[in-house]
Amino acid sequence: MFNRRAKHNILKGFKYGRIVIINGARQCGKTTLVRQIAKENNIPYITLDDPQKLKLAQTDTQNFIEFYKPPIVIDEIQYAPELIPYIKQKVDFENIKGMYLLTGSSDFYKSLKVTESLAGRMLHYELFNLSAAEINNYQENIIEMMFDDNLSKLMLFGKKFENKNINDVFTKITVGGFPELQNLDAGIRKIWFQSYLQSRILKDVETFFDINKENKILDLLTILAANTANLLNINNIAKSIQLDFKTVKKYIELLEAMYLVKQIPVYSKNSIKQVIKQRKLHFTDTGLVSYLLNVSESKLINRETEYLGNLLENYIFTELSKESSYADNPAKIYHYRDLRKKEVDFILERADNKIIPVEVKAKSEIKSKDIAGILSFARNFSGKIFRAFVFYSGKELMPMPNNAGLNIYLIPSKFLV
Repeated sequence: MFNRRAKHNILKGFKYGRIVIINGARQCGKTTLVRQIAKENNIPYITLDDPQKLKLAQTDTQNFIEFYKPPIVIDEIQYAPELIPYIKQKVDFENIKGMYLLTGSSDFYKSLKVTESLAGRMLHYELFNLSAAEINNYQENIIEMMFDDNLSKLMLFGKKFENKNINDVFTKITVGGFPELQNLDAGIRKIWFQSYLQSRILKDVETFFDINKENKILDLLTILAANTANLLNINNIAKSIQLDFKTVKKYIELLEAMYLVKQIPVYSKNSIKQVIKQRKLHFTDTGLVSYLLNVSESKLINRETEYLGNLLENYIFTELSKESSYADNPAKIYHYRDLRKKEVDFILERADNKIIPVEVKAKSEIKSKDIAGILSFARNFSGKIFRAFVFYSGKELMPMPNNAGLNIYLIPSKFLV
């Protein structure tokens, strides 16, 4: 069993909040985590995967709420949205901390428009697939080390990876972070992903979102996989899949609500522009992307695929997102693109106003042209940069000379395996 780093924050939230909801993709480990929490804290656990309990929750909701008294863990609550108004009434009447710990495999609060009824009553946590730190039981957090005033912690952390190289990153890309897949070979992983899409994702699409165009959803997922780490052009995608713009937009939002993809806003001085400007698309798991694109470990290692750079950038995104989700001081993740089309893969911004631009390169030798986007960002946001990093295929953490006087460092991608 893996030690989930989000557990500490979730327990803290349950101590001080009336309702805690843990959302995340199917099979990311939510059930394992809440079963563990329930056992360790002597809290009853029930799952709505149980047909009898589900029927009771749907048809005799009041009786369900009165029988299964808080504190209680209810797993897979998206199956019975009927419970939400009753839970609201219960927490308003009793008004005590730590009443309901809920899990859901989709952001059904958004899709069913019940956020308002739980406003001020609910603390929300997103559980990602396993991070490299969780798999290897590292206590260090890469986000916290990148933002630390002293880089000595990051340098010391790098000693763990002296026997690693970029090929280890490529291996990790194809495995991804689903807990079940960590010790399975490539053939079994392929069968697992096929089953995952057919029996879990498409089933949820039909059940919770009343959509029965399974082939179109799978086609869309494959097209999105081919465009991961790219700007999201819904018009082009709509034409290629032969659906209208509004339908494709709706389907992408659906996939995001199921925690399969993320839309990354552009960094701007104007928060409104962050919403309306073109977003960048990333998947939440590179193992799934690799399956959809039929990209094997050997293709990455031998650099025999056009998607190598995209997959590497997507992998760095997933690891930074996971580490940030349980960091003491998390960072929001944006991308950057100016009018001259100078780009930065990621802009990390913390609440203390520290900003770190991040570039991802698949090569081991970084030249001045590779940091053009960072320099452009620095000119447009003068004085706001704390430091910058370029993830690369090299072996050492080292400074990158530049004429702008910026603190730019090359950081081996292998630090994230």
